[in-house]
Amino acid sequence: MANTCCNKLKLTGPKKDLKKIHDEIDALLRNNNNAYHWLEAEDMLKHFQVPEKLWPSDRRCAITDVEDIKDDVLVIWTESSWNFKSDVWRAFRSKFHDVDIYYFEEEFGCGIFRTNDTTETMFPEKYVLDFCYEESDDPEYKCAIKYFNSEEELLTFCKNVFGKKYKSAEEVEKRLPAFLEKKNERNSAVLHEIEYAEEDTDLINECQLLPSKEREHAVSPSGLSKQLQADQPK
Repeated sequence: MANTCCNKLKLTGPKKDLKKIHDEIDALLRNNNNAYHWLEAEDMLKHFQVPEKLWPSDRRCAITDVEDIKDDVLVIWTESSWNFKSDVWRAFRSKFHDVDIYYFEEEFGCGIFRTNDTTETMFPEKYVLDFCYEESDDPEYKCAIKYFNSEEELLTFCKNVFGKKYKSAEEVEKRLPAFLEKKNERNSAVLHEIEYAEEDTDLINECQLLPSKEREHAVSPSGLSKQLQADQPK
């Protein structure tokens, strides 16, 4: 059985495109008759009339929620098998060329925490700390997942919550678990450094502004990007 990957997408672009995407996905979710009221990737691609030749073979993902547009950003939540299905959204984007798709994926089973936002425009987070600390006076920190935008934020948190000073994120990763487990065998801590999915920066028009060395990575390994380019109107 595949592990579940949870994904947060942030879409930016022309207001009319964002409104169309929001309104139609929202309606599809509301009218869905399946048990979870989720929208399967295949049904989404079919609804937006994406040519089947662009559909990837691995479409094991579904939209679980769509938020109202705020500050010209549309947030969509999805769940998928193992990892973020970028080729599904690459195909989807063939209908919305001016829409940028930023994503953050997390799959705790295999420790996958990645984003295609190499400019940190939409997802500035750099670290994820997954921990249980039964001795905490704050119920929120007895078992929690915290996100940090910088190493400094992480180190300050460890000092304030665990009463322990560390010099670097690497030291937190190596020493915090043993420190907590020594207090209580039910305590635990796992630190993840968020990685960049440079191969998916082609989902963002701004990838054209990246340095040439980084831009070399902005092509889908599957070759779907080339197919989409070939299908662009001349």
